[in-house]
Amino acid sequence: MAPEQEAAETPQLRQRRLTKERQICFRKRQKNNERGTDELGCVDNGITRHELGRMDQTCVHCGTKFWLEEKDHNSSHASPTFSFCCAHGKVLLPRLHEPPPYLLNLYTSSECDAISFRKNIRRYNNVLACTSFGASIDTIPGQGISNFRIHSQVYHLIGSLLPEEGQQPAFAQLYIYDSEHENEHRNNVMQELDNEILQNLLKMLDECNPYIQNFRHIRDLIKTNTPGEIFMIIHGDRTRDPHHYNAPTASEVAAIMVGDGHELHTTNRDILLRMHDGCLQRISEIHPSYDPLHYILLFPRGDDGWHVDVPLMGATRRERVTAMQFYSYRLQIRDGDWLQRAGRLYQQYIVDQYAKVEQNRLNYLRHNQASLRTDLYNGVSDAIHTGDSTQVGQRIILPSSFAGGPRQMYQLYQDAMTIVSYFGKPDLFVTFTCNPKWPEITRELLPHQSAVDRPDLTARIFHIKLQELLKDLLQRNCLGKIIAYIYVIEFQKRGLPHAHFLLILAPEDKLRSTDNYDSIVSAEIPNPVTHPLAYETVSKMMMHGPCGVINPAAPCMKDGVCQKHYPKSFHENTQEDNNGYPTYRRRNNGCFVEISNGFRLDNRWIVPHNVDLVTKHNAHINVEICSSVLSIKYLYKYVYKGHDRATITLYHENIQRTLDHQAEPIDEIKLYLDARYVSASESIWRIFHYRMHGRSPKVQRLAVHLPNHQYITFQDGEDLQDVIDRANSRKITLTAWFQENMDNDAAHPAKPLQL
Repeated sequence: MAPEQEAAETPQLRQRRLTKERQICFRKRQKNNERGTDELGCVDNGITRHELGRMDQTCVHCGTKFWLEEKDHNSSHASPTFSFCCAHGKVLLPRLHEPPPYLLNLYTSSECDAISFRKNIRRYNNVLACTSFGASIDTIPGQGISNFRIHSQVYHLIGSLLPEEGQQPAFAQLYIYDSEHENEHRNNVMQELDNEILQNLLKMLDECNPYIQNFRHIRDLIKTNTPGEIFMIIHGDRTRDPHHYNAPTASEVAAIMVGDGHELHTTNRDILLRMHDGCLQRISEIHPSYDPLHYILLFPRGDDGWHVDVPLMGATRRERVTAMQFYSYRLQIRDGDWLQRAGRLYQQYIVDQYAKVEQNRLNYLRHNQASLRTDLYNGVSDAIHTGDSTQVGQRIILPSSFAGGPRQMYQLYQDAMTIVSYFGKPDLFVTFTCNPKWPEITRELLPHQSAVDRPDLTARIFHIKLQELLKDLLQRNCLGKIIAYIYVIEFQKRGLPHAHFLLILAPEDKLRSTDNYDSIVSAEIPNPVTHPLAYETVSKMMMHGPCGVINPAAPCMKDGVCQKHYPKSFHENTQEDNNGYPTYRRRNNGCFVEISNGFRLDNRWIVPHNVDLVTKHNAHINVEICSSVLSIKYLYKYVYKGHDRATITLYHENIQRTLDHQAEPIDEIKLYLDARYVSASESIWRIFHYRMHGRSPKVQRLAVHLPNHQYITFQDGEDLQDVIDRANSRKITLTAWFQENMDNDAAHPAKPLQL
């Protein structure tokens, strides 16, 4: 456009021209970045579906199967490398031993008994397990798919070898006490299980499982009236032969001893079971028998779980494999692996292992908090003069460095508000939800599986799709040039991951009036002739409801009212209501979508979206205009609310209770665990070490304080004068920032921050 024509443009015409140019540019870039129209199929308005193709890449070190898009950032398409499976060969674990043919058939067959087994696999495992699973399982009401989800802490508990007098045998005791009637005892608990399948599984475990063989040996000793107390020691030390990959034997995993107990030699890693104990024993998360004692149908041959003696190959600084590395390796997709066939039991296993990873981090913090203390600089100085150092310091409980804790969530919220104070309010709020029917998911499912059975698969594909969406938003500028953004990952109660974005547009791409909103957001059914792909996605994924009078039992209904305020009203033009929120154009043009139960949903039921994005990504992508300053804090608190609202609420309530009643210092670790909700999808996301949030630009926090009121950290027993000297010699972020501003004029901010 000539300069004189551009100068004569009205702001509305200029905005429309820029939007059109931006859309054309996005389509060209998108087309250049895809693999070609012939492979991807239908083209809609110049945009093709984003498709990953087959999972045809393989890690040369461990055999994990990948999509090309999962390659390391510094590797090329011609020679891709992959690291999050085995850290380029540093994590080398033995292959799991193949289950006996009978169990493998139950996992893979389409016979009626196999289908029934897989449907009730958690129940079969529970009645056969040697330990109990101590956690609050969060039941989700309603119909549809659901994800295994726990609330609070996880424990594996084991009792004595024999039940107390008058008590029914449970878990491992069933293999020892009254074993002739053990199936009867099990069926008293689980009456829906098939007795023949249960008998066959017991016979199989008697033959192959070393732990069960040990319990059977104790049964035989009791039957022979062997005098003296019987003890069972389950070994925790695996340093004797860390490269021994054969199936474990009964003599390797446990020792059976008869006597009065004086000759017992155990370490703090061993599990000691007595004949009668009267109390439950918690199995440590670092014990190698933690997994096989409970997940007896996943590890029928007794394969070890993670423990502290697993070596890291070619290590320089760290010599041992971490729990996260171990389970990231175990949960990968390889030819011949069968863990992924276990359905709901596989989900429980994933959640349990992430709980183990997190518990180890919390244990580390708890262990080190006993020796690390903080106090004000002035407080330490006063203690030197008074000579009383015993009361100096307050305990550090759950620092902001712990991912997902309330301190971290609060700091992320403050970082986001700092970005807003500099760049202004966000312009767009985008929500991107995983589509369980993406062809990449359905194509890679094993026989007899649905997407809910494979949280590992849905998490990996959603992560790849998320990276592509970030490229569309931040590099290809499909919604305009983004100068600042934040995003966080959350997980629906039924398990599907989704991402929330808050986007701040460049000044030239700001949406100045309601006339410009329609260029970004649509709340109408697309034309099925001109936009067939968009119509397909919107009609399946962007329809709310039905709810209200049509369906009063819908999940969104509360006290007879839809919490999302659907159905909306028809409007010929986009407007802003009295609170500054947009009311999108929803014309009464006769268009509707007929859903399976015969209801016809028109434009009043459409969730606002961007046509280009839903066309390409074939997913629920809600796009909203942020036009009100009043919505800023709500939006930023919403995306940083953490695991559950109970987390922050419980945390602050207990702090206030402590201040009001001068009670003992609160245990923030326990508060965090008590309020935590974790699903299988979130667990696998965190085990694979995917990012939970992102933002740009980066924010550096300054430790703001009054003179001589900075916090310093020291250890119990440390000389306080040394603490003062060390504090005086070190700069903190605030004082370093002051010094940089004095020495460097370029360090001054371009414009003042309005905090």
